[in-house]
Amino acid sequence: MITDPTHKFNEFVDKDKEEEVLYHAFARTYQEVNFMFDDPYFKELMVLVNSNSYLSKIWNEFSSGNLPKVRNIDTRRVYFKYNGIKISMEYSNEPIPNFDRFRLLEHKPTSFIIRILQKFL
Repeated sequence: MITDPTHKFNEFVDKDKEEEVLYHAFARTYQEVNFMFDDPYFKELMVLVNSNSYLSKIWNEFSSGNLPKVRNIDTRRVYFKYNGIKISMEYSNEPIPNFDRFRLLEHKPTSFIIRILQKFL
């Protein structure tokens, strides 16, 4: 979804931060699936990675052992743009117990003002 330029989600991604977001998202993906060579989803992922020069570059970087060791809050931040306003959000990505293939993804605005407004909406 985050790599598909035709997906509506990408209208809201801050293009100035897109590579940073992809880097951290794919670092996590690499850590979780890099050994699953025969998995059909892994094969589909590799078609995507190999068709995108930036993803291919960072995937090769991760393969050579240059992978972030710790995922702190700075690596779990996404940046959106809505009507010219830049919005950053921290996210959590947690496995759902007994359903390892599924995850709960939660976004929380980093702006104090947005968090206050969110309580009233």
